[in-house]
Amino acid sequence: MNWKPYLKILICTIFLAAAFQLHAQEDRALSNLHWKQVSLSGNWQQLDSLPVFPGSISLHEQFEGAEIKIPFELQQGAIRFRESEITAQGDSIWVQFRSLPAIWEAPISRIDSQDITVGIETPMLVYDPFGTPDDPLLDFQGLNYRGNFTRGLAFGNNQSLVLNSSFNLQMAGYIGDGIEVSAAISDENIPIQPEGTTQQLNEFDRVYIQLRKDSTSLIAGDYDLLRPEGYFMNHYKRLQGLSIQSTGLEPGTGTLSLRGNVAISRGKFNRMQFAGQEGNQGPYRLNGRDGETFIIVLAGTEKVFIDGQLMERGLDRDYVINYNSGEITFMNRRLITKDLRIIIEFEYSDQNYLRWLYAAGADYQLEKTRFYLNAYSEQDSRSTVGDGALSEAEKEALRLAGDDPFSAVSSGIDSLLENSANPITYQLRDTLVNGTPYAGILIYQPDTTADLQLYTARFSDLGEGNGNYIRPATNANGVVFVWVAPDEAGNPQGRYEPVIRLVAPRQQQLFTAGFDHQFSKKSQFKGEVALSRNDLNRFSEQDRGDNIGMATYLGFERRFQLGQKWKLNSKVEHEAIHQNFSPLNPYRSPEFNRDWNLDQAQSAPEHWARAEFNLRRDSLNGQLNYRYNGFWKGQLYQGQRHIGNWKIQERGWLLDMTGDLLQSTGQAENSEYWRPQAQLERSFKALDDWKLGAVYQAERNTRTDAETDSLLASAFAFSVYRAYLESPEKEKFGSTLSIQYRTDEQGKGTGFQAFSRAIDSRIDGNWKPGKALRLGWQLHYRRLYLTDPPEGQAGRGDTYTGRTELGLNLLKDALRYSADYQLGSGQEQKVQFIYRAVNPGEGIYQHIDFNGDGIEQNDEFVIAPNQDQATHIRVIVYTNEFIRTNNVQLFQSLVINPRKPWFNETGIKGFLGRFSSQTNWQNNQKVRQLPGVSGWNPFQLALADTALVSSLSNLQQIVYFNQLDPVYGLQYNFTDNQNKTLLTTGFQGRRLVEHLFQLRLNLGKSNALQLRYAQGIKVNQQAGEVMQDYEIAFRRIAPEWSFLPSNDFRTILSYRYEQGADQLSGSDASALFHEGKLEVRYNQASTTFISGSFAFTRVNFTGVQDSAVGFALLEGLQNGNNFQWEVSIDRQLARNLRLSLSYEGRKTG
Repeated sequence: MNWKPYLKILICTIFLAAAFQLHAQEDRALSNLHWKQVSLSGNWQQLDSLPVFPGSISLHEQFEGAEIKIPFELQQGAIRFRESEITAQGDSIWVQFRSLPAIWEAPISRIDSQDITVGIETPMLVYDPFGTPDDPLLDFQGLNYRGNFTRGLAFGNNQSLVLNSSFNLQMAGYIGDGIEVSAAISDENIPIQPEGTTQQLNEFDRVYIQLRKDSTSLIAGDYDLLRPEGYFMNHYKRLQGLSIQSTGLEPGTGTLSLRGNVAISRGKFNRMQFAGQEGNQGPYRLNGRDGETFIIVLAGTEKVFIDGQLMERGLDRDYVINYNSGEITFMNRRLITKDLRIIIEFEYSDQNYLRWLYAAGADYQLEKTRFYLNAYSEQDSRSTVGDGALSEAEKEALRLAGDDPFSAVSSGIDSLLENSANPITYQLRDTLVNGTPYAGILIYQPDTTADLQLYTARFSDLGEGNGNYIRPATNANGVVFVWVAPDEAGNPQGRYEPVIRLVAPRQQQLFTAGFDHQFSKKSQFKGEVALSRNDLNRFSEQDRGDNIGMATYLGFERRFQLGQKWKLNSKVEHEAIHQNFSPLNPYRSPEFNRDWNLDQAQSAPEHWARAEFNLRRDSLNGQLNYRYNGFWKGQLYQGQRHIGNWKIQERGWLLDMTGDLLQSTGQAENSEYWRPQAQLERSFKALDDWKLGAVYQAERNTRTDAETDSLLASAFAFSVYRAYLESPEKEKFGSTLSIQYRTDEQGKGTGFQAFSRAIDSRIDGNWKPGKALRLGWQLHYRRLYLTDPPEGQAGRGDTYTGRTELGLNLLKDALRYSADYQLGSGQEQKVQFIYRAVNPGEGIYQHIDFNGDGIEQNDEFVIAPNQDQATHIRVIVYTNEFIRTNNVQLFQSLVINPRKPWFNETGIKGFLGRFSSQTNWQNNQKVRQLPGVSGWNPFQLALADTALVSSLSNLQQIVYFNQLDPVYGLQYNFTDNQNKTLLTTGFQGRRLVEHLFQLRLNLGKSNALQLRYAQGIKVNQQAGEVMQDYEIAFRRIAPEWSFLPSNDFRTILSYRYEQGADQLSGSDASALFHEGKLEVRYNQASTTFISGSFAFTRVNFTGVQDSAVGFALLEGLQNGNNFQWEVSIDRQLARNLRLSLSYEGRKTG
């Protein structure tokens, strides 16, 4: 028996188990040709767990049949079809594709990054042509792998011993007996999610190992579980665990595919639906299913719909999303208004319970028939994670709560424990307000040294008017809540309470079985039955009678050829749902409830029958469609819906007309919902295919009370008229111009009355006549009129979004200019910073008690100048306060390089060719929507604090002389960076202005001189905190000599003279620095790196050291003599093994 392959599998598994946290990269696999049958739907369907070559994909109606053309999207081996393009096709098609080799996605470089040594100013490459590679730590023949194993020690005279370690390994290849392995293994805990600003996401937080042999694959680690083929089961889960898939082909019979999953689910699903706010592009906050206010969205799991249309993620698309804060912002190309319906589906991190998931499935494919089974079970453990286990009282509250998710609460008040890390503390007191006694009121008490009984408290946001506490702006290092007395009627006037809303552990299961049979190429029959179990509270025995439900689906499709020119496609479907059936995630259209005027508050058995007929004649370039839908919900609701469409395209004309009528009756209301649409378009070939068109769209939803026959508040009507002029999309020019008029009505009494009217105009385009000029533009302007505006609100409002891009390339690339101007509107959220203590050296900030009261306050935390002093990290706490803003952004870049056209010139041209410059200016402003404040002008630099919400201005200019000359060169830098940020305590502003002159001179091969001179100002301003304000003027001169006797050795000797003084009136703070520093570096063929430095600094300081200006002037040093030294050794023991050792010392004052 050959045991070596199995030993290698065992070693790979051990490395996986050693990883502290699972993270991953994309799967890799062998190149191969595959056929797979997929359903025609708008959902993502996995073709293969390996990369799929996009150019190899072809679509076919039958296995090895004729190719058809349907638009599709491909992402990470999964395919999705556009719903608007698949109505006339069958329910499933065959996809032919090739999967790529496992090594295809591996990063490739010509040089090992370990052979690059970073110098003082520029990277230095060291290469030893006579060296021989060291023996690797891991040596698997047949495997391509990369990675490293590092262990390091750091210590000093002001810090304890710190052990640093890391292990990273990526590999792909064969380990014998036809077993292929691909893996990404790490022991680093990197809680990094990709930024949701691009259409494709680069994920950094995945680790996995995959083994494949023949048609069997095993994945352990991070992976995605996509929706299986079928009707009712819909999910997209991000998991950490084990997945196995196997496919077996029996000659003459069929193909059996099996799959199984055992994993921990990383999140849970939620669907949010809300109306847009007029002129507010966001950010909009996403909330959890159980009322969680602040959540972390799992990257890539979101689906965003506007008016039922699926949006695309990206800065140049429809929206961007911040996964870590759970906020979504819509881009300028789509103006958000009150008329838009926004639906967002997503998975978010569950921080209450450990959630286990088990999923299995089987598919048996015959020549014309397919059978399948799917089983899914997801359940929370009864033990909580995070802050601690549930108490017996909390478990009892959950037992009594049943299926009511908001009835189980517990007290958030707890006694102060010893050694608590700077908690926010309270006293419990009784008080009397207007003769009414109130007991057990929490009063903020920051002094923890007093002899008082103190408490800590956790608060929940219950909504405005549902709590007795508010969240005022304070300077405390934490969130403080203050009690406010109820009004005279006894109604609460706050929104917070010291209670903890208990979340019950759940269990959700779904089992499906189905088949589909292909009678011929033109007919197909399919069916599915599903059984669900949904336990909303595993602690409670109450309300368990509604946990189990069933559902069935039947569908038949037939295509007819009527003569030689006419074709008829027909489809009949029926869906029956038990009142207790609970799908995993919604499987129907996002706007299903709106289409049928449904109220989901009451449950009842459901029946949905639909029939569709599509008649078309290819020679007429047109088609005729009719769809009938009937929906019955027990005795509560009965509705019938008729949809007709006629589309014809001939001789440059396009006519598309649709009518949609819903008639429903119910116990509470009756409705008639009429939705006509029409489009007429003319294409002019004589004008290079320019298009002129008009669109009409209307909705009239007459919803009446079943008893009084009067219109309900939910009744509405609107009409939209739009005209457009559109050019064909070409490389050099493209443009679209449109204008739209909309009227809205609302139900009142027995009729409709006007509510609002709006005029929208929009222009988009691009122009690129040649290489020298590129221009793009986009502007959307809207004016809204309210017929009867609320008191205090204007009857007219203007909103707009826009973007202009300009690019110039002149004088043979000697002058390059680019500009990007954007404007829009949105909202800015007030935030608060909280500083949390960590182990010394692991943070970024340190605390300086400026006022000497022994209490940590927000404005007493500064960036630590030395790593061993970094004892705190900063955490952002979001509030529920938003400010409506107008936003404007401007970015400009100018590069002047006469050297390109005048490279070989002499005289004045040759002299000017030695100069070059680069200027970048970025200016972002968010201002309040106030009279006299422009929302489109980026040059408003002197706005009052009452008008400004936030601003960021960065200006950097660099002028070079002899930039590429190896002997000498001059450089001038000008920097002006300023920003203002809105905190809960007011504005915080900073500014840095600096002029820097630099001279470099190379004296032969071994000696180099540099001279730097800088002067400028540093400004800090904080609202309400005068002691934190300063304006430091500084001057600095720093010569430096470098000696390089060989490529392995470098010595640097430098001196720094610097003066700094506070310019604010009444301040006498100043500092004078004399610093000498010696640095030595030794690098031997990338295997050994040794560096050391010693610095002596003499500081003459005047003023108060324990103050904000004193800390800024001293830069972490003390008045008097200061010594600093550092030694580090880095040794590569093997190709994949590196050892590092560092020592830091400091003696100040």
